[in-house]
Amino acid sequence: MPLYPAIVESYDGERRRARIAIPGMTDGSNVYPEAELMYSLGDSHNDTEIEIEAGDKVWIDFLIDGDWRYPVIVGYRQPETGNLVSIRRWRQKRIELIADHVLIDCKTMEVTGDVTIKGFLSILKTLTVALLTQLLSGLIVTGTMTNNDKNVGSTHKHRENGDGGGTTDEPF
Repeated sequence: MPLYPAIVESYDGERRRARIAIPGMTDGSNVYPEAELMYSLGDSHNDTEIEIEAGDKVWIDFLIDGDWRYPVIVGYRQPETGNLVSIRRWRQKRIELIADHVLIDCKTMEVTGDVTIKGFLSILKTLTVALLTQLLSGLIVTGTMTNNDKNVGSTHKHRENGDGGGTTDEPF
């Protein structure tokens, strides 16, 4: 399968088609051939959009009986310099994971932005909150609840100091 270098001139996400410039073939042209995208197995064309932008350098082939009128984009071309090392990035406006179970096993995880959880949240170890926390509904705590190393849970006690105003001493 011979591969030919090309450059994306424009991309139509709804149709999954790109207009491409092919060096040596489309030089000086103002209308570029339309290329189809080849999706790898596991990526459904109607359920997955690959982010493609004008200026992207790609590899093409003419897979449909070698017909030069029907180029197919088969992958990105890799530059020789400026590549990231030890990082995998997905760039997309929206990414959905649809599965019965998702496991993320990592040493640390950092999320930038707002997080919405539409189900039950279980924290099986320690939760550290660095900024102000506001609870807008009830709080159920099982086990010891402490503040500044003092028990403030259901078993802590106060002495009323006798002023009749409900002021109490610190917990004991």
